Amino acid sequence: MDFCKIKAENLHFSYGKENILKGLDLEVKKNEILIIKGPNGSGKSTLIKILSGVLSADKGKIEYYINDKKIDSSEIYSYLGFCSVEQNLYEELTIEENLNFLSKLKGLKRNEKIKDYLKKADLFEERYKFYKNLSSGMRQKIKIISSVLHQPLFLFLDEPGTNLDDKGFGFLSDIIEEQKMRGICLIASNNEKEYIYGNKSVVLAK
Repeated sequence: MDFCKIKAENLHFSYGKENILKGLDLEVKKNEILIIKGPNGSGKSTLIKILSGVLSADKGKIEYYINDKKIDSSEIYSYLGFCSVEQNLYEELTIEENLNFLSKLKGLKRNEKIKDYLKKADLFEERYKFYKNLSSGMRQKIKIISSVLHQPLFLFLDEPGTNLDDKGFGFLSDIIEEQKMRGICLIASNNEKEYIYGNKSVVLAK
């Protein structure tokens, strides 16, 4: 199984005149779950977006390694999964259509994992429902599924427990445990229920 690592050095990021990240260093390796903690406005979501390539840091560098080989940033997207509360899927497509479409975007012609994940999430019987008609909790579970369909080595989750009930948290726990066995997971959260997933953490100050 692949060894993987993320290494970030001297990350800086500002919104206007407000400094969000000020020289942050971190390193996360395979089988590690990093919890990014901090008060609202401390930059948790910003850091997740920078590490996953959604945003660019003002200064500093991020390196990704697979089997001790440094992966170019232009190639890293096929190895990572991303889930955010802000993320939205296609309202006019069904659950199944959304997941099939996203699988094809990742280069997967037929993905048997969709059926497995929908069953784990208690959504298999709902697979023909349109995304626009789903509850917030159901939407969140679909976003989580969409982030792991291609079995990423690097998984980035921004407040993944948002809108989930206890059963939904059980599903999230299964996904994170699966990822821990496969690669790396980084979770931005201020929910103490999610802190238990981590085996290391970084705390951002506002």
